[in-house]
Amino acid sequence: MTVPQYDGTDERQCCWRLWDLPTFEDLHKMKVTGALVWLLGVVLPAANALYSSKDAVIQLNLKNFKKEVLDTEHVVIAEFFAPWCGHCQRLVPEYKKAAEKLKGLAKVVAVDCDDKQNQPLCSQYGVQGFPTIKIFPGGVKGLPQDYQGPRTAKALVDAAIAKIPNNVLQIGGSGKRGIEYDAFLAQQAGELDKVILVSQKPSTPPLYKALSTEYKNRLILGEVKSSAKDIIEKLNVTNIPSVILIPKDSGQPILYEGPLKHAGLVKFLDKYALAKKGAPSEKKAGEKSSKSEAEVPKPIEVTSQSTFDAECVEKSGFCVLAFFAVEPEYEESVKEHTNNLSLLEDIAKLHPGFRYLWFNALDKGKNFMRTVQMSDSLPGLMAFNGKKKAYRLLTGPFDKDAINEFLTEVSNAKGRFFKLDVLPNSIRTLISKRRYVDLHYVAT
Repeated sequence: MTVPQYDGTDERQCCWRLWDLPTFEDLHKMKVTGALVWLLGVVLPAANALYSSKDAVIQLNLKNFKKEVLDTEHVVIAEFFAPWCGHCQRLVPEYKKAAEKLKGLAKVVAVDCDDKQNQPLCSQYGVQGFPTIKIFPGGVKGLPQDYQGPRTAKALVDAAIAKIPNNVLQIGGSGKRGIEYDAFLAQQAGELDKVILVSQKPSTPPLYKALSTEYKNRLILGEVKSSAKDIIEKLNVTNIPSVILIPKDSGQPILYEGPLKHAGLVKFLDKYALAKKGAPSEKKAGEKSSKSEAEVPKPIEVTSQSTFDAECVEKSGFCVLAFFAVEPEYEESVKEHTNNLSLLEDIAKLHPGFRYLWFNALDKGKNFMRTVQMSDSLPGLMAFNGKKKAYRLLTGPFDKDAINEFLTEVSNAKGRFFKLDVLPNSIRTLISKRRYVDLHYVAT
């Protein structure tokens, strides 16, 4: 018997199909040694994860996915794999190599979909074959994009670098990010230290762009081209490239004298940068460190505009908005609401990457429902991205299967999304060219 081989042209095909596996009769016909070798080759890889803590690839699960992927402004390449998958095993060397090359530039992560606790996460992102590779863009987190390029380290690195956001101001330059030297120094004067890269390269180096993401709102990063002789003279720079830090208090330039590598630059810049928001503080003795319960978002009732703004407008990513009809004076209504809320909590466990809010549509949210042309038949549900002013309505039944399928599609940017386009010089928003909504009153 010959074990079937596949050339990898079918992206959804992995290892052998069940009907192609050898039967016990086939194994009996094989030499004992050959049979043992075949079994060891199939069973042992399945018993081991493809990545270890020693690798640059970050291993993720349902609990840390949100923190490592959705709550970061870095570009993230995510592989969804199964340890027994032949294509996944062949990808490992290239994926590890890409992770090493992208250190300090982007995150390279992996999710084991064969692990039962991760299966809701894999389902959420529509994983149907292995390996599935997705790229989560940097900056304001948008929807992930399926990676369809070559499965080589170079191609993966190039794809990640292309997505790194650029928060670097071009000192003495023109265009959207151009700024004069004095205006650069005046940026948040007395609040943030400034960093300047003097470079002769025509475009901003990927490492410096990545640092501008890493230190966003903690330092102000600028770049001066070697042609700007007058600015270089003010900075007293003799070697190019150079990195200079200008403290907010003294204003006297400090030259960075180490190698222009991520580790050295971070060690230097951390001395002057503001602390990260939400940085963990030292725990008191006996204090519990586990926050597993906090990993699953709890549905929040929208009772005011400020609640809606804080959770759904000011934060990036999608909110799931549920609209219920709750009449507290009627027992049946309360019972139905309890069941609906319980269903929403179950959905939150399956799709922890969203924030969940609900309206009592008999009191709040009517204007918003009319604006997005949601049916008056309750309960209703929609996904809404406040940063991108994009939304999509659930058109199926309000049940677990329909909502699970709906949010899986939202996670993968599938289906039809609608846009709320803000009009010039106005906070009003145009809906389907005829209808308007004042976003300040969406919770009324």
